[in-house]
Amino acid sequence: LCSDHTINVSDFKFDPANIEIYVGEKVEWINKGGHHNINGEKSLFPGNPESFGNGQASTALWSYIFKFNQPGLYNYQCDVHASNGMKGTVRVKVKDDLYPSLPIGLVSSTDFNGVADSLNKRFSLEGVVYGVNLRPIGLQFTIIDQFNDGIAVFLSSGNLGYTVAEGDLIRVKGLINQFNGLIQIVPDTITKLSSGNSLFQPTVVNYLNESTESQLIQMKKMELVDPNTWSNNPLGFTVKITDGTNSFDMRIDNDVNIHGTPAPVGKFDLTGLGSQFDAINPFLEGYQIQPRYLSDIKLIVDSENASKDRIEFYPNPVNDFIYIKNKDLIGTNLNIYNAQGLMIQTLKVQNPLSVNLPPGIYFINSTEQKYSGLRFLKL
Repeated sequence: LCSDHTINVSDFKFDPANIEIYVGEKVEWINKGGHHNINGEKSLFPGNPESFGNGQASTALWSYIFKFNQPGLYNYQCDVHASNGMKGTVRVKVKDDLYPSLPIGLVSSTDFNGVADSLNKRFSLEGVVYGVNLRPIGLQFTIIDQFNDGIAVFLSSGNLGYTVAEGDLIRVKGLINQFNGLIQIVPDTITKLSSGNSLFQPTVVNYLNESTESQLIQMKKMELVDPNTWSNNPLGFTVKITDGTNSFDMRIDNDVNIHGTPAPVGKFDLTGLGSQFDAINPFLEGYQIQPRYLSDIKLIVDSENASKDRIEFYPNPVNDFIYIKNKDLIGTNLNIYNAQGLMIQTLKVQNPLSVNLPPGIYFINSTEQKYSGLRFLKL
């Protein structure tokens, strides 16, 4: 009885722990050493489409094969070492010849001109949603798969019954196309598989190119080249940012909560999704970073104020209230300035302190000279 997939059992782990297969395929678990078993019984995992397992744990060098005949997500564990994290999953999919299922990285590759290798072909892709919907009359967002490869999803109108939520794991079946260099899938169907999934930490980069497209990235110690270009154009806008050596394009979409806020002042760490806007083949230019939220722009405290006592408060970013940690400031006054340096409020310190401001970037300072000011983000 030959298997289609093999999982090694040893050292308190399954290797690989999580696999994807098609209906009708067989998986073989091989015990390489140790006191282990396979338990995927529905009594333990009620969500499993059917039960599987090889009984009690054993130290024998056993092999167990199971054929998966029903689609769905199967969980299993080693009963002896489950508390040590010895668990695994098998995701069983229905094979679709019209929409072959591939990792995103194999679909989003390009030729030497930046043209998608998979252009005008249909695929089934799975990934976790990052960011918000950038097209209210349709769909425009990013998914990133388990291998940390991403692709844009675009539909000009309608939503196929899906409401975009960051952290959703979805399956998208559709056609690969390219818009101004950006590789995207135009969905025919979207299936939500789960919600609340973890996101990858952003990859820190000091460049934008094809490798950053549809990836969650972070750029350190950036600042606006010209704050006057922060236009808040109703259709969205692009500004130049710099690390002091090179400049890059930051795109502010009109559907994110950054739009309509004042320009950030000074240096900031920037997190966002890589994108591209290059209308001419070869598609090797026009790379961008698109922050998803106000909180993706993290202001850096001025180094010249480091010798002073800092005003300390939390949270930052701010919703409606802040709590001042400097006890000797209670009862004194704080001045709040907007991003253009204009004082807009004077508040008497108490805990909690109500912050009634529009979303944006602000600067808080104390009338007590021994304290340095601090920038904060109002959500």
